[in-house]
Amino acid sequence: MHGFVLLAFFFVTTSDYLVRVGFLPGIFKFAPEIVSAVAAAYVFAVGPRQQFRNVRAVYWLTFGAVAITMVCGVLSNAVAPGPIIGGLRYYLRPIPLFFLATVANFQDRQLRGQLQMVLAIALTQLPIAAYQRYAVTSAGRYTGDLIFGTLMVSSILSIFLICVACILTGFYLRRRMPLSTYLVTLLLVLIPTTINETKGTLVLLPIGLLATVLIGSPRERRARILIGAVSIFVAFLAIYVPTYDYFNRDRPYSVPILEFFKDTERVEGYLSKDSGLGADAPVGLVDSIVEPLPILARDPSSLVFGLGVGNVSESSVGSDVVGKYNGILGRYLVSSSSTFILEIGFLGTLLVFLLYWHILQDSIAVLRRDRELIGAFAIGWAGCTVLVAIAMFYKPMHTHASLSYLFWYWAGVVATRRATLRCAPADPPARAVGTSSRHCAHLAQTAYRRPHPP
Repeated sequence: MHGFVLLAFFFVTTSDYLVRVGFLPGIFKFAPEIVSAVAAAYVFAVGPRQQFRNVRAVYWLTFGAVAITMVCGVLSNAVAPGPIIGGLRYYLRPIPLFFLATVANFQDRQLRGQLQMVLAIALTQLPIAAYQRYAVTSAGRYTGDLIFGTLMVSSILSIFLICVACILTGFYLRRRMPLSTYLVTLLLVLIPTTINETKGTLVLLPIGLLATVLIGSPRERRARILIGAVSIFVAFLAIYVPTYDYFNRDRPYSVPILEFFKDTERVEGYLSKDSGLGADAPVGLVDSIVEPLPILARDPSSLVFGLGVGNVSESSVGSDVVGKYNGILGRYLVSSSSTFILEIGFLGTLLVFLLYWHILQDSIAVLRRDRELIGAFAIGWAGCTVLVAIAMFYKPMHTHASLSYLFWYWAGVVATRRATLRCAPADPPARAVGTSSRHCAHLAQTAYRRPHPP
Protein backbone atom coordinates (compact mmCIF):
# COMPACT_ATOMS: atom_id res chain seq x y z
CA MET A 1 0.00 0.00 0.00
CA HIS A 2 3.01 2.30 0.24
CA GLY A 3 2.94 2.98 -3.51
CA PHE A 4 -0.79 3.59 -3.35
CA VAL A 5 -0.31 6.20 -0.61
CA LEU A 6 2.31 8.03 -2.68
CA LEU A 7 -0.06 8.09 -5.66
CA ALA A 8 -2.89 9.24 -3.41
CA PHE A 9 -0.83 12.17 -2.16
CA PHE A 10 0.01 13.14 -5.73
CA PHE A 11 -3.53 12.97 -7.06
CA VAL A 12 -5.35 14.68 -4.18
CA THR A 13 -2.98 17.65 -4.43
CA THR A 14 -2.65 17.93 -8.21
CA SER A 15 -5.54 16.25 -10.05
CA ASP A 16 -7.83 19.31 -10.20
CA TYR A 17 -4.97 21.47 -11.43
CA LEU A 18 -3.77 18.96 -14.03
CA VAL A 19 -7.32 18.60 -15.34
CA ARG A 20 -7.67 22.38 -15.53
CA VAL A 21 -4.48 22.82 -17.56
CA GLY A 22 -5.33 19.90 -19.84
CA PHE A 23 -2.68 17.41 -18.72
CA LEU A 24 -5.29 14.91 -17.53
CA PRO A 25 -8.81 14.08 -18.78
CA GLY A 26 -11.81 15.35 -16.84
CA ILE A 27 -12.49 11.98 -15.19
CA PHE A 28 -9.47 12.59 -12.94
CA LYS A 29 -11.48 15.21 -11.05
CA PHE A 30 -12.86 12.22 -9.20
CA ALA A 31 -9.41 10.91 -8.26
CA PRO A 32 -9.99 11.69 -4.55
CA GLU A 33 -13.18 9.59 -4.56
CA ILE A 34 -11.30 6.72 -6.23
CA VAL A 35 -8.61 7.00 -3.57
CA SER A 36 -11.29 6.82 -0.87
CA ALA A 37 -12.90 3.75 -2.45
CA VAL A 38 -9.61 1.85 -2.68
CA ALA A 39 -8.61 2.82 0.86
CA ALA A 40 -12.03 1.80 2.22
CA ALA A 41 -11.84 -1.58 0.46
CA TYR A 42 -8.41 -2.24 1.97
CA VAL A 43 -9.56 -1.20 5.43
CA PHE A 44 -12.63 -3.45 5.30
CA ALA A 45 -10.47 -6.36 4.10
CA VAL A 46 -7.62 -6.00 6.58
CA GLY A 47 -9.02 -4.09 9.56
CA PRO A 48 -11.39 -6.76 10.95
CA ARG A 49 -8.59 -9.35 10.93
CA GLN A 50 -6.52 -6.99 13.08
CA GLN A 51 -9.57 -6.06 15.16
CA PHE A 52 -8.56 -2.42 14.51
CA ARG A 53 -6.17 -2.70 17.44
CA ASN A 54 -4.45 0.57 16.61
CA VAL A 55 -7.63 2.64 16.91
CA ARG A 56 -8.26 3.84 20.45
CA ALA A 57 -11.76 3.52 21.86
CA VAL A 58 -12.15 7.32 22.08
CA TYR A 59 -12.03 7.53 18.28
CA TRP A 60 -14.75 4.91 17.86
CA LEU A 61 -16.94 6.69 20.42
CA THR A 62 -16.42 10.13 18.87
CA PHE A 63 -16.83 8.99 15.26
CA GLY A 64 -19.94 7.09 16.33
CA ALA A 65 -21.35 10.14 18.10
CA VAL A 66 -20.77 12.26 14.98
CA ALA A 67 -22.57 9.65 12.86
CA ILE A 68 -25.53 9.56 15.25
CA THR A 69 -25.70 13.36 15.22
CA MET A 70 -25.77 13.35 11.43
CA VAL A 71 -28.55 10.79 11.37
CA CYS A 72 -30.60 12.82 13.88
CA GLY A 73 -30.18 15.98 11.80
CA VAL A 74 -31.24 14.18 8.62
CA LEU A 75 -34.30 12.59 10.23
CA SER A 76 -35.49 15.70 12.07
CA ASN A 77 -35.33 17.77 8.87
CA ALA A 78 -36.48 15.05 6.44
CA VAL A 79 -33.51 15.72 4.16
CA ALA A 80 -33.90 14.36 0.63
CA PRO A 81 -31.50 11.61 -0.58
CA GLY A 82 -29.77 13.88 -3.12
CA PRO A 83 -28.46 16.47 -0.62
CA ILE A 84 -27.50 13.67 1.79
CA ILE A 85 -25.31 11.98 -0.81
CA GLY A 86 -23.75 15.27 -1.87
CA GLY A 87 -23.08 16.31 1.73
CA LEU A 88 -21.65 12.98 2.84
CA ARG A 89 -19.22 13.11 -0.06
CA TYR A 90 -17.35 15.95 1.63
CA TYR A 91 -17.91 14.88 5.23
CA LEU A 92 -16.79 11.26 4.96
CA ARG A 93 -14.51 10.83 1.95
CA PRO A 94 -11.17 11.48 3.74
CA ILE A 95 -11.94 9.24 6.74
CA PRO A 96 -10.84 5.96 5.07
CA LEU A 97 -7.33 7.45 4.92
CA PHE A 98 -7.29 7.67 8.73
CA PHE A 99 -8.15 4.00 9.10
CA LEU A 100 -5.80 3.02 6.27
CA ALA A 101 -2.90 4.45 8.26
CA THR A 102 -3.96 2.45 11.32
CA VAL A 103 -4.13 -0.94 9.58
CA ALA A 104 -1.31 -0.72 7.01
CA ASN A 105 1.56 -0.85 9.59
CA PHE A 106 4.04 1.04 7.43
CA GLN A 107 7.72 0.84 8.31
CA ASP A 108 9.61 3.99 9.24
CA ARG A 109 11.51 3.99 5.95
CA GLN A 110 8.17 3.97 4.10
CA LEU A 111 6.80 6.78 6.24
CA ARG A 112 9.98 8.73 5.56
CA GLY A 113 9.37 8.30 1.84
CA GLN A 114 5.80 9.52 2.27
CA LEU A 115 7.00 12.61 4.13
CA GLN A 116 9.51 13.25 1.36
CA MET A 117 6.64 13.07 -1.12
CA VAL A 118 4.72 15.73 0.82
CA LEU A 119 7.82 17.93 0.89
CA ALA A 120 8.32 17.47 -2.86
CA ILE A 121 4.72 18.53 -3.48
CA ALA A 122 5.25 21.59 -1.27
CA LEU A 123 8.45 22.61 -3.06
CA THR A 124 6.77 22.16 -6.44
CA GLN A 125 4.32 24.92 -5.52
CA LEU A 126 7.04 27.57 -5.76
CA PRO A 127 7.75 27.45 -9.52
CA ILE A 128 4.06 26.96 -10.33
CA ALA A 129 3.00 29.87 -8.10
CA ALA A 130 5.76 32.05 -9.54
CA TYR A 131 4.55 31.34 -13.08
CA GLN A 132 0.95 32.09 -12.04
CA ARG A 133 2.09 35.39 -10.53
CA TYR A 134 3.88 36.24 -13.78
CA ALA A 135 0.81 35.36 -15.84
CA VAL A 136 -1.48 37.48 -13.68
CA THR A 137 0.87 40.46 -13.74
CA SER A 138 1.41 40.18 -17.49
CA ALA A 139 -2.35 40.30 -18.00
CA GLY A 140 -2.53 43.58 -16.07
CA ARG A 141 -4.42 42.07 -13.16
CA TYR A 142 -3.74 42.62 -9.47
CA THR A 143 -5.43 39.79 -7.63
CA GLY A 144 -3.56 37.12 -5.73
CA ASP A 145 -6.56 34.78 -5.86
CA LEU A 146 -5.16 33.14 -9.02
CA ILE A 147 -1.86 32.22 -7.36
CA PHE A 148 -2.86 28.87 -5.93
CA GLY A 149 -0.18 26.43 -7.09
CA THR A 150 -1.79 23.05 -7.69
CA LEU A 151 -4.28 23.38 -4.81
CA MET A 152 -6.74 25.62 -6.72
CA VAL A 153 -7.39 28.12 -3.88
CA SER A 154 -4.75 30.59 -2.70
CA SER A 155 -5.69 30.42 0.98
CA ILE A 156 -5.70 26.61 0.92
CA LEU A 157 -2.23 26.68 -0.62
CA SER A 158 -1.04 28.93 2.21
CA ILE A 159 -2.51 26.68 4.91
CA PHE A 160 -0.90 23.61 3.35
CA LEU A 161 2.51 25.28 3.15
CA ILE A 162 2.29 26.57 6.73
CA CYS A 163 1.56 23.01 7.88
CA VAL A 164 4.67 21.82 6.03
CA ALA A 165 6.62 24.60 7.76
CA CYS A 166 5.41 23.30 11.14
CA ILE A 167 6.59 19.77 10.30
CA LEU A 168 9.99 21.08 9.19
CA THR A 169 10.22 22.92 12.49
CA GLY A 170 9.48 19.71 14.37
CA PHE A 171 12.34 17.92 12.61
CA TYR A 172 14.67 20.82 13.34
CA LEU A 173 13.71 20.83 17.03
CA ARG A 174 14.65 17.14 17.22
CA ARG A 175 17.96 18.00 15.50
CA ARG A 176 17.17 15.76 12.55
CA MET A 177 17.79 18.70 10.22
CA PRO A 178 20.71 21.19 10.25
CA LEU A 179 19.81 24.83 10.83
CA SER A 180 21.03 25.90 7.38
CA THR A 181 18.97 23.20 5.63
CA TYR A 182 15.94 24.08 7.77
CA LEU A 183 16.10 27.80 7.00
CA VAL A 184 16.62 27.34 3.25
CA THR A 185 13.83 24.76 2.97
CA LEU A 186 11.51 26.88 5.11
CA LEU A 187 12.13 29.88 2.85
CA LEU A 188 11.41 27.89 -0.32
CA VAL A 189 8.21 26.49 1.19
CA LEU A 190 6.89 29.85 2.39
CA ILE A 191 7.70 32.06 -0.63
CA PRO A 192 4.40 31.21 -2.38
CA THR A 193 2.51 32.53 0.66
CA THR A 194 4.12 35.93 0.09
CA ILE A 195 3.12 36.26 -3.57
CA ASN A 196 -0.47 35.01 -3.28
CA GLU A 197 -1.35 37.88 -0.91
CA THR A 198 -3.26 35.77 1.62
CA LYS A 199 -3.80 37.99 4.67
CA GLY A 200 -4.55 34.96 6.83
CA THR A 201 -0.88 33.95 6.54
CA LEU A 202 0.05 36.71 8.97
CA VAL A 203 -2.23 35.13 11.57
CA LEU A 204 -1.90 31.42 10.84
CA LEU A 205 1.88 31.25 10.40
CA PRO A 206 2.77 32.58 13.89
CA ILE A 207 0.03 30.41 15.42
CA GLY A 208 1.42 27.29 13.75
CA LEU A 209 5.08 28.01 14.51
CA LEU A 210 4.48 29.10 18.11
CA ALA A 211 2.27 26.10 18.83
CA THR A 212 4.93 23.78 17.41
CA VAL A 213 7.70 25.40 19.42
CA LEU A 214 5.78 25.63 22.70
CA ILE A 215 4.57 22.03 22.52
CA GLY A 216 7.69 20.41 21.12
CA SER A 217 10.71 22.19 22.55
CA PRO A 218 12.41 20.99 25.77
CA ARG A 219 11.56 23.15 28.75
CA GLU A 220 15.17 24.18 29.36
CA ARG A 221 15.56 25.33 25.73
CA ARG A 222 12.07 26.74 25.26
CA ALA A 223 12.88 30.42 25.79
CA ARG A 224 15.83 30.35 23.39
CA ILE A 225 13.91 28.43 20.74
CA LEU A 226 10.90 30.74 21.14
CA ILE A 227 13.13 33.74 20.49
CA GLY A 228 14.40 31.98 17.39
CA ALA A 229 10.86 31.30 16.18
CA VAL A 230 9.89 34.94 16.67
CA SER A 231 13.03 35.98 14.79
CA ILE A 232 12.07 33.71 11.88
CA PHE A 233 8.60 35.25 11.75
CA VAL A 234 10.04 38.78 11.84
CA ALA A 235 12.33 37.83 8.94
CA PHE A 236 9.31 36.44 7.12
CA LEU A 237 7.46 39.72 7.69
CA ALA A 238 10.43 41.58 6.22
CA ILE A 239 9.85 39.58 3.02
CA TYR A 240 6.06 39.37 3.08
CA VAL A 241 5.17 43.03 3.71
CA PRO A 242 7.12 44.64 0.83
CA THR A 243 6.13 41.79 -1.50
CA TYR A 244 2.43 42.21 -0.70
CA ASP A 245 2.61 45.99 -1.04
CA TYR A 246 4.54 45.76 -4.32
CA PHE A 247 1.96 43.56 -6.03
CA ASN A 248 -0.89 45.72 -4.71
CA ARG A 249 0.61 49.10 -5.55
CA ASP A 250 -1.61 49.63 -8.62
CA ARG A 251 -4.78 48.04 -7.27
CA PRO A 252 -7.66 50.52 -6.80
CA TYR A 253 -8.42 51.36 -3.16
CA SER A 254 -5.52 49.22 -1.92
CA VAL A 255 -3.74 50.03 1.34
CA PRO A 256 -0.39 48.79 2.67
CA ILE A 257 -0.82 45.55 4.58
CA LEU A 258 0.44 46.93 7.90
CA GLU A 259 -1.95 49.88 7.66
CA PHE A 260 -4.77 47.42 7.07
CA PHE A 261 -4.06 45.58 10.33
CA LYS A 262 -3.51 48.82 12.24
CA ASP A 263 -6.92 50.14 11.18
CA THR A 264 -9.41 48.60 13.62
CA GLU A 265 -12.41 49.53 11.50
CA ARG A 266 -10.94 47.83 8.42
CA VAL A 267 -10.19 44.63 10.33
CA GLU A 268 -13.65 44.59 11.90
CA GLY A 269 -15.19 45.19 8.47
CA TYR A 270 -13.19 42.29 7.05
CA LEU A 271 -14.44 39.94 9.76
CA SER A 272 -18.00 41.21 10.03
CA LYS A 273 -19.75 42.93 7.13
CA ASP A 274 -23.18 43.16 8.77
CA SER A 275 -24.66 40.99 6.04
CA GLY A 276 -28.02 40.08 7.51
CA LEU A 277 -30.39 37.46 6.13
CA GLY A 278 -31.47 38.40 2.62
CA ALA A 279 -28.80 41.09 2.23
CA ASP A 280 -26.64 41.30 -0.85
CA ALA A 281 -23.50 42.39 1.01
CA PRO A 282 -20.50 40.03 1.22
CA VAL A 283 -20.44 37.70 4.21
CA GLY A 284 -17.73 38.11 6.85
CA LEU A 285 -16.28 35.33 8.97
CA VAL A 286 -18.22 36.44 12.03
CA ASP A 287 -21.42 36.99 10.04
CA SER A 288 -21.31 33.41 8.78
CA ILE A 289 -21.77 32.11 12.32
CA VAL A 290 -23.85 34.83 13.96
CA GLU A 291 -26.41 35.75 11.31
CA PRO A 292 -28.00 32.28 10.76
CA LEU A 293 -28.55 31.74 14.50
CA PRO A 294 -32.10 33.19 14.51
CA ILE A 295 -33.24 30.52 12.04
CA LEU A 296 -31.56 27.73 14.01
CA ALA A 297 -33.01 29.06 17.26
CA ARG A 298 -36.57 28.51 16.01
CA ASP A 299 -36.17 24.81 16.69
CA PRO A 300 -33.98 23.43 19.53
CA SER A 301 -33.26 20.30 17.51
CA SER A 302 -31.79 22.46 14.73
CA LEU A 303 -29.43 24.10 17.20
CA VAL A 304 -28.30 20.72 18.49
CA PHE A 305 -28.31 18.57 15.34
CA GLY A 306 -28.29 21.19 12.57
CA LEU A 307 -30.43 21.40 9.46
CA GLY A 308 -29.17 18.13 8.02
CA VAL A 309 -26.11 16.98 6.09
CA GLY A 310 -26.10 18.60 2.64
CA ASN A 311 -29.31 20.50 3.33
CA VAL A 312 -27.59 23.90 3.14
CA SER A 313 -24.69 23.20 0.78
CA GLU A 314 -24.69 23.48 -2.97
CA SER A 315 -25.14 20.10 -4.59
CA SER A 316 -22.06 18.26 -5.76
CA VAL A 317 -24.12 15.81 -7.83
CA GLY A 318 -26.46 18.13 -9.75
CA SER A 319 -28.37 21.40 -9.50
CA ASP A 320 -31.70 19.60 -9.22
CA VAL A 321 -30.85 18.13 -5.80
CA VAL A 322 -29.84 21.27 -3.94
CA GLY A 323 -30.58 21.32 -0.20
CA LYS A 324 -33.77 22.97 0.98
CA TYR A 325 -31.95 25.77 2.86
CA ASN A 326 -29.30 26.53 0.28
CA GLY A 327 -31.14 29.54 -1.15
CA ILE A 328 -31.55 31.13 2.28
CA LEU A 329 -28.36 30.16 4.10
CA GLY A 330 -25.97 28.91 1.42
CA ARG A 331 -24.11 32.22 1.33
CA TYR A 332 -23.03 31.70 4.94
CA LEU A 333 -21.01 28.55 4.20
CA VAL A 334 -17.73 30.45 4.15
CA SER A 335 -15.86 28.19 6.58
CA SER A 336 -15.97 24.65 7.90
CA SER A 337 -17.17 25.85 11.29
CA SER A 338 -20.13 27.77 9.85
CA THR A 339 -21.00 24.80 7.60
CA PHE A 340 -20.87 22.35 10.50
CA ILE A 341 -22.99 24.56 12.75
CA LEU A 342 -25.65 24.85 10.07
CA GLU A 343 -25.67 21.23 8.91
CA ILE A 344 -24.69 19.10 11.94
CA GLY A 345 -25.45 21.60 14.69
CA PHE A 346 -23.50 22.72 17.69
CA LEU A 347 -23.28 19.16 19.01
CA GLY A 348 -21.78 17.84 15.79
CA THR A 349 -19.37 20.78 15.61
CA LEU A 350 -18.19 20.18 19.18
CA LEU A 351 -17.66 16.51 18.40
CA VAL A 352 -15.53 17.37 15.36
CA PHE A 353 -13.33 19.58 17.52
CA LEU A 354 -13.21 16.76 20.07
CA LEU A 355 -11.63 14.62 17.34
CA TYR A 356 -9.00 17.31 16.87
CA TRP A 357 -8.40 17.23 20.62
CA HIS A 358 -7.81 13.46 20.48
CA ILE A 359 -5.34 13.95 17.63
CA LEU A 360 -3.51 16.65 19.57
CA GLN A 361 -3.33 14.37 22.63
CA ASP A 362 -1.90 11.56 20.50
CA SER A 363 0.69 13.92 19.03
CA ILE A 364 1.83 15.09 22.45
CA ALA A 365 2.02 11.52 23.77
CA VAL A 366 4.09 10.39 20.79
CA LEU A 367 6.50 13.34 20.77
CA ARG A 368 7.21 12.78 24.47
CA ARG A 369 8.04 9.09 24.16
CA ASP A 370 9.23 8.46 20.62
CA ARG A 371 12.73 9.75 19.90
CA GLU A 372 12.81 8.58 16.31
CA LEU A 373 11.11 9.56 13.04
CA ILE A 374 7.46 9.72 14.11
CA GLY A 375 8.35 11.42 17.38
CA ALA A 376 9.97 14.25 15.43
CA PHE A 377 7.04 14.37 13.05
CA ALA A 378 4.58 14.48 15.96
CA ILE A 379 6.07 17.77 17.15
CA GLY A 380 5.16 19.47 13.90
CA TRP A 381 1.88 17.57 13.73
CA ALA A 382 0.81 19.02 17.08
CA GLY A 383 1.30 22.49 15.60
CA CYS A 384 -0.56 21.47 12.44
CA THR A 385 -3.50 20.22 14.47
CA VAL A 386 -3.79 23.50 16.36
CA LEU A 387 -3.46 25.40 13.08
CA VAL A 388 -6.10 23.35 11.25
CA ALA A 389 -8.55 23.61 14.16
CA ILE A 390 -8.28 27.41 14.05
CA ALA A 391 -8.39 27.51 10.25
CA MET A 392 -11.77 25.76 10.45
CA PHE A 393 -13.15 29.22 11.26
CA TYR A 394 -11.35 30.69 8.23
CA LYS A 395 -12.04 28.46 5.22
CA PRO A 396 -14.18 25.43 4.26
CA MET A 397 -11.32 23.03 4.94
CA HIS A 398 -13.41 19.87 4.68
CA THR A 399 -14.28 20.49 1.02
CA HIS A 400 -10.64 20.52 -0.14
CA ALA A 401 -9.23 17.03 -0.65
CA SER A 402 -5.67 18.37 -0.72
CA LEU A 403 -5.94 19.29 2.96
CA SER A 404 -8.52 16.89 4.36
CA TYR A 405 -6.97 13.72 2.93
CA LEU A 406 -3.46 14.54 4.08
CA PHE A 407 -4.69 15.65 7.49
CA TRP A 408 -6.65 12.50 8.26
CA TYR A 409 -3.97 10.16 6.91
CA TRP A 410 -1.21 11.62 9.07
CA ALA A 411 -3.57 11.79 12.04
CA GLY A 412 -3.97 8.03 11.59
CA VAL A 413 -0.19 7.60 11.51
CA VAL A 414 0.20 9.41 14.83
CA ALA A 415 -2.74 7.52 16.37
CA THR A 416 -1.14 4.23 15.30
CA ARG A 417 2.20 5.19 16.78
CA ARG A 418 0.58 6.00 20.11
CA ALA A 419 -1.14 2.62 20.10
CA THR A 420 2.19 0.83 19.60
CA LEU A 421 3.74 2.83 22.43
CA ARG A 422 1.19 1.49 24.90
CA CYS A 423 3.22 -1.71 25.13
CA ALA A 424 6.61 -0.07 25.49
CA PRO A 425 8.45 -0.96 28.75
CA ALA A 426 8.75 2.73 29.66
CA ASP A 427 4.99 3.04 29.98
CA PRO A 428 3.79 0.56 32.65
CA PRO A 429 0.69 2.60 33.66
CA ALA A 430 -0.68 2.40 30.10
CA ARG A 431 -0.10 -1.38 30.10
CA ALA A 432 -2.04 -1.71 33.32
CA VAL A 433 -4.97 0.24 31.99
CA GLY A 434 -6.09 -2.47 29.63
CA THR A 435 -3.46 -3.39 27.06
CA SER A 436 -3.67 -7.16 26.94
CA SER A 437 -0.68 -9.44 26.43
CA ARG A 438 -2.31 -10.63 23.20
CA HIS A 439 -2.54 -7.04 22.00
CA CYS A 440 1.11 -6.42 22.86
CA ALA A 441 2.19 -9.59 21.07
CA HIS A 442 0.29 -8.45 17.99
CA LEU A 443 1.89 -5.01 18.14
CA ALA A 444 5.33 -6.53 18.55
CA GLN A 445 4.82 -8.33 15.25
CA THR A 446 3.13 -5.55 13.27
CA ALA A 447 4.38 -2.26 14.75
CA TYR A 448 6.75 0.04 12.91
CA ARG A 449 9.84 -1.90 11.99
CA ARG A 450 13.17 -0.14 11.79
CA PRO A 451 15.58 -2.24 9.77
CA HIS A 452 17.85 0.78 9.26
CA PRO A 453 18.79 3.49 11.74
CA PRO A 454 17.00 6.78 11.01
